[in-house]
Amino acid sequence: MMEDDDEEEEDDDIYPNYGDTATGHDEDEEAGGGDQDEEASDEPVDDDLRRAIADAHRDAETENEKRKLKGMLDDHKKKLYPNCEDGNTKLGATLELLQWKAEAGICDKPFEKLLKIMKRRFPKDNELPDSTYEAKKVLCPLGLEVLKIHACINDCILYRLEYENLEKCPVCNALRYKIRRDDPGDVEGEPPRKRVPAKVMWYAPIIPRLKRLFRNKEHARLLRWHKEDRKKDEMLRHPADGSQWRKIDREFPDFAEDARNLRAFLTVSGLDPHIVLCAGDAATAPLSNGSGDRTIGGPIVTNIQTCTKPKLPPNPIPPLYCCPPMSASEPINFTLPDPAEPLRVRRPVHAVGAEHMAKYERAIALMKALPHSDPRSFYQTANIHCAYCTGSYHQTGNPGLDVQIHFSWFFYPFHRAYLYFFERIAAKLLEEPGFALPFWSWDVPEGMQLPPEFANSSSPLYDPLRNPRHVPPKIVDLEFARQVGENNFTDEQQIQQNLRVMYKQMITNAALPSLFHGQPFRAGEADRPGAGTVELFPHNTMHTWTGDVAEPNVENMGIYYSAGRDPLFYPHHNNIDRLWVAWRDIGASRGYRGHVDFTDPDWLDSSFLFYDEEARLVRITVRDVLDIEKLRYRFDGVDMPWLDARPPATPDVNNKRGLLKSVRFPVSLDGAAVTAEVRRSRVLRSRREKDAQEEVLVVEGIETDGTDMVKFDVYVNAMQHEKVEPGGREMAESFVCLSHPSMDGTGKGMAIKTSMRVALNELLEDLGADGDEIVTVTLVPRHGKVKIGGLRIVYMME
Repeated sequence: MMEDDDEEEEDDDIYPNYGDTATGHDEDEEAGGGDQDEEASDEPVDDDLRRAIADAHRDAETENEKRKLKGMLDDHKKKLYPNCEDGNTKLGATLELLQWKAEAGICDKPFEKLLKIMKRRFPKDNELPDSTYEAKKVLCPLGLEVLKIHACINDCILYRLEYENLEKCPVCNALRYKIRRDDPGDVEGEPPRKRVPAKVMWYAPIIPRLKRLFRNKEHARLLRWHKEDRKKDEMLRHPADGSQWRKIDREFPDFAEDARNLRAFLTVSGLDPHIVLCAGDAATAPLSNGSGDRTIGGPIVTNIQTCTKPKLPPNPIPPLYCCPPMSASEPINFTLPDPAEPLRVRRPVHAVGAEHMAKYERAIALMKALPHSDPRSFYQTANIHCAYCTGSYHQTGNPGLDVQIHFSWFFYPFHRAYLYFFERIAAKLLEEPGFALPFWSWDVPEGMQLPPEFANSSSPLYDPLRNPRHVPPKIVDLEFARQVGENNFTDEQQIQQNLRVMYKQMITNAALPSLFHGQPFRAGEADRPGAGTVELFPHNTMHTWTGDVAEPNVENMGIYYSAGRDPLFYPHHNNIDRLWVAWRDIGASRGYRGHVDFTDPDWLDSSFLFYDEEARLVRITVRDVLDIEKLRYRFDGVDMPWLDARPPATPDVNNKRGLLKSVRFPVSLDGAAVTAEVRRSRVLRSRREKDAQEEVLVVEGIETDGTDMVKFDVYVNAMQHEKVEPGGREMAESFVCLSHPSMDGTGKGMAIKTSMRVALNELLEDLGADGDEIVTVTLVPRHGKVKIGGLRIVYMME
């Protein structure tokens, strides 16, 4: 793929490599050929390059092609300058320079400047081309066909076959062509303006290249070597000695019989080790792991019968098994509650009142009193989170792939279903059908502290494995990082920072479904493709803020396997559920078109397993939980003060761009910040463009070893990030990942590979950088070790 700018450079790799013989340094250069016509000469040619040209000239199909190749033969004999005695020719010198240009990655303009300097330094009347165009023209007859195919800016599709006439991508809705700010569109009476595609793929057809190889006798002999000259003594020296080669020979004997039939091996750095089954149309062929048992795409489904031991950290706190009790019958499909049921009203802990909190306390006590074998017990309820977050469940149909509901588009719907059944079990035990689960509203000033009811050591709501420094009236820190520790903010400063965090995560960075919910995770795919905004923080940071930092794994709330053991977990996630509702309501009230849920059936039809209040195993889909009114509950009792907390920009924090060193990715964030420049393919976009597409910074190839919590901050246009005040505009996003342990006996973590996305439309406007062709991105490590694969900017619409 290549970005298509107003001016395209040719791909230098299309020029052939003939080694030193191209420069005329072959010892036998003058051995034959001379000035005789190549068509009439059967005597040996003098080097590989001349032989290739002669072969092409002999097989040329048109007079025009013969004339051009005859010119190349003349250039191959033409001395570089008068009285040149070192054997250098016009063709050889030009080819050698173009090969060097390709290998060194030199652009056209500096290369042309070099040609002009060299031409002035050479003797008068030299034959060296004085421009890049003329140099490439010398080799033009040897060039092979290259097709230019328009592509989606986000690499979703190629505009060919059924997509050939589309104006935008059917996957992400990105526009096919660039829209210039001053473009008036087509004007009546004038010819249509040439439109510039957003991205172009250059495709080099394979057949002409194979023909070129077979035109050369020596190359043709080497291409047949595996069949005609290979030593066959049962020793493994070449792929042709391997079992897979022989398997192809057995299955396709006609193909194997002709030595000229070639086998292509594809190898790409970083490619997932799965191959395409070329059955019919390759564009729709499924992916396979080589044994035909893996298909990419479709809803995620789990089976209680295949639930296995979790992947736990070193020195875990029992219980060490997370799977629910086996059911005597198959799971039943979820049905919505009776519309006549009372509508539960979920209110914040700080406002719901002591009487209601006493009911929640009693519900927890009743659940803890149930035997561990009862799937409604607090013991089993807590283990649900462990099973779906530590690799106990595997994908049905893909047993080698885990199901992890975090870091993907399942984060919100899974936890909503989790709380739905938790609330109904509590109501059943309390014998109060209208009981509603309270929520911990840590996003509003009144709720920005640990609720006092949970700090009473004699209460069932108390958990001894919490951070002892974070008891009331300590204000929560929505950007908390374990290694950085406590900050020195006043309560007012901390509240202001928290409100700015909420604005960023709910408004600026949550402009599209995949930015808010997380990235798609389908059957057959590896888990953890990328988290949504709120999941990264404040969700993850609040888990760590609550957990006991004295424990190596920050139990209970600070790690997935034990988080559900803290009674505070459920009010915490109830607030997350409320924020999902708020995100959609904000979109409806403010006209944000991107604040809508996915409509992808792979998301809607994915399902999870829970036991209901009657101890029946239930399969519930994402589709089932989208309408909370049909689930018979709603939220009440708090406003959204963070809607007006748009962070201010910080002046003079990006003044060192001239001192910026180049960065070669991947890079490790292990102490020092890393700053890199990222080029934007579109600047000064119109309001219509911005409404249609969100500009998004992708931090890709994020890798951690899973042994510890990881946090790093992403600053935009703030090389002097230390000057940015807490919650400042330049601090665009934070990546936060809890530890992911591995149960392999080594004490190592389970490697995490994921990505994150940062919305840029509003941010660049606030920073006055909408017209900048380059933005600087600074990655600041806060806790743990992490590797970053790269940075790029894409344009998204969903």
